[in-house]
Amino acid sequence: LGVPVFFLPASRKAMIDFVVGNRVIFYDESERKIINVEQNEQSLIITLEGNQLDPNIVGFPNKIQVSYAV
Repeated sequence: LGVPVFFLPASRKAMIDFVVGNRVIFYDESERKIINVEQNEQSLIITLEGNQLDPNIVGFPNKIQVSYAV
């Protein structure tokens, strides 16, 4: 199985929200911890803990939320 990764536009808000240690909550209410974030010119590449994600269940156009690490 592959590593769960997804891409986001590298907006200012995304760079604040999607940091290592925060958790992503998906449409199906599953939750994954962010373990790595890389940035290229236009995107953030977010790597999560756990098994590969099913884009048909949690992918676009479904919304995601961020839970902040304390």
